[in-house]
Amino acid sequence: MRFVNQAVFAIADAPNGQSGPTICWREESGREDEIVAIRGRLFDFVAVGRPVKDSALPSPITLEAALLDTGRPTLVVPPVLPGATGSHVAVAWESSPEAAHAIGAAMPILEKADKVTLLASDPVEPPSIPPEEGVTRLAWSGIKAEITRFDVHDDEIGAAYLKHAKQVNADMLIKGAYARSRVRQMILGGRTRHIITATEIPVLLCK
Repeated sequence: MRFVNQAVFAIADAPNGQSGPTICWREESGREDEIVAIRGRLFDFVAVGRPVKDSALPSPITLEAALLDTGRPTLVVPPVLPGATGSHVAVAWESSPEAAHAIGAAMPILEKADKVTLLASDPVEPPSIPPEEGVTRLAWSGIKAEITRFDVHDDEIGAAYLKHAKQVNADMLIKGAYARSRVRQMILGGRTRHIITATEIPVLLCK
């Protein structure tokens, strides 16, 4: 209740004809991942805690279900939130359909951000869309964005996105998820898996 009062959320168990965020409490019985996979399809996005080493909760299985089975954007929330979220938003600039989906889903967040930074590896992986075209695309929606480039060979790319998001003082990251095979990433590691296990800022992911 203290959180509700601090966030100024209206309590509503049914649509009330008013705009703005509301909050309600609902309990379901069953496997958490299965419930999230089904119920999550009804909402704008699903927020899931980032898995913590040597702890069963938050559940990595639930996170995977939210990301892969709901069809909705998934917000991965770290154990400790930054002082602000959404003020300076970083975007992992990639040319994949998943990245395009993520940017589209994040437009309301990007429109309200005070600053937007595109994090671009050099070179951008094929099929290549230069980040300058991303800046132009966002400008059509009234969003001013800057570009931060980094050498793709300097770090594993997932770690590099987190590193450079931190360096530019971003408090949120937007990224496409599992543009490469999920099974391959589970076996060999990969950018998405690194981010969902190591991020210290909220990350909005879309498959």
